[in-house]
Amino acid sequence: MSDRTLAAVKVPASQCCVHEEAAVFPEIDHLRAAMERTVTEYPQGVVQIPLGPAIRGNGFFPGANGLYIDASGRTPPMPVGKIMVLGHNYDVVRNYRKYQRLGEEGVESVATWRTMLALFRQVSIDPRDCFFTNFYMGLMEDTDSAGHVVRNTDTFPGAQHRWFIDMCVAFLIEQIRVVRPRLVIVLGIKTPSKVALAFRQPSLWSNRETFHDLDRDGRGVLDVVEIAGTNQAPTFVAITHPCKRHLNVHRRRHREHTGEDAETAVLVDGLYASGLWSERPSAA
Repeated sequence: MSDRTLAAVKVPASQCCVHEEAAVFPEIDHLRAAMERTVTEYPQGVVQIPLGPAIRGNGFFPGANGLYIDASGRTPPMPVGKIMVLGHNYDVVRNYRKYQRLGEEGVESVATWRTMLALFRQVSIDPRDCFFTNFYMGLMEDTDSAGHVVRNTDTFPGAQHRWFIDMCVAFLIEQIRVVRPRLVIVLGIKTPSKVALAFRQPSLWSNRETFHDLDRDGRGVLDVVEIAGTNQAPTFVAITHPCKRHLNVHRRRHREHTGEDAETAVLVDGLYASGLWSERPSAA
């Protein structure tokens, strides 16, 4: 295990959101163990998240379980064969500590969740059918080597180290092998070129650093993408990161659509291509 590990914090049960106490998640347990085996070192500026579900409510893996808990308080089973939502990296240490105290990331207060769930409602994606996770494992430290405060929107330190990227690619492949998603929704433009390293044909998304690059080549939706070392071939779609959607979505182009309509069409086409929808709505 890496010595760059964040110490666990005990959170009183009264501060945790409501959900069943005795829930068992074999797939999550497997992924946490696989993460420990696969991502064995962390670069300067990144620390390992403690093993175990420190955040018991809604949140992205690995900080939380990555399963969406609705108003009933019941955690759904792993949505095997459905949707994986893939972010870039988790967060900074101080925000993780805050989520530990709150018991969840805050689906109503955090811009990423609020915007993402609103978009999903537009295309009838049930968040209970999604596994929310990240490409990069670990947490960004609160300050850099010069003592400057690090924000969760700053460049992820691990992105500079190919050895770390390769470990995260290997773990992404294991996540896909376990979850077997039919559709993978990739958040933000920083992630697709790294995700492509898990493809048997990386050129599908490699060297595409802007949404203009993706959309120009008609690569906002990738159907039947074979994953290296597995028999999995999900559909992939790339959408603007929810926390910056208001700044970037106007740049999207897909088929005859532009802006928000284009991004909605990307999701609709992804749902159709993946087989999660049996037919494309006439309005899309």
